[in-house]
Amino acid sequence: IEEHLKRNATWFERRLIQKQYKKMALADAIITLFPCSFKNINNIFPDKTYYFGHIVNALEPYEDLVADKFITKNILFIGRPAYSKGAQTLIDAVLHHNNMVENDNLWHLDFIGMERKDISNPCPKYCHCWGYLNKSIPEQKEKYYTLLKYASVLVNTTAVWNGASSLMEALYYGTPIIVSKNPEILEMIGENRVFCKYCQEQDMASLLKQLEILLMSPKNEYWEIAHNAN
Repeated sequence: IEEHLKRNATWFERRLIQKQYKKMALADAIITLFPCSFKNINNIFPDKTYYFGHIVNALEPYEDLVADKFITKNILFIGRPAYSKGAQTLIDAVLHHNNMVENDNLWHLDFIGMERKDISNPCPKYCHCWGYLNKSIPEQKEKYYTLLKYASVLVNTTAVWNGASSLMEALYYGTPIIVSKNPEILEMIGENRVFCKYCQEQDMASLLKQLEILLMSPKNEYWEIAHNAN
């Protein structure tokens, strides 16, 4: 709460946290999905806390679609309306690129978790907002994984974002990522990876450069990056 929301926990939140600690104290084992969470919980319950490494919550099998991903030039953003700053930086970068190229070289944007009303500036016509996609509903699950599997890159540079689960899914399907630096992601992925580039939240110029390097790279270079992601 202090890290992501920049405030102290309310009385109700502190009460809920205490209930969670009581549940953990009674458990025989505590399994954490993320390394920073493991460190924090392990300090309190060192004898029964475990971290198994990268857990991919993928509900569809892997398919090698790198050739299609190279062609689509589809940029995917996954995040709630709270991450609108990162979304707007991405829109600005894509708008700048698309204003400078012919129609055949346009980039396309897909937003999962946000609707058009969640974005302050009007969305360009090549931007599609799908809102929240519920994986328990077959049609929405199919749309989610189609977008993820065929995306050329997943981008979310929101500073406080920690959508580690969607990141690991993207990498599993061979989708390179451009994200903000935070301790959780650095611990899970590392500093120097060809399939993961880091960019500050509102640095449109830097994001545009990273997108151009990736999406305008030769086919063999993109294929190598995407296969390394998986």
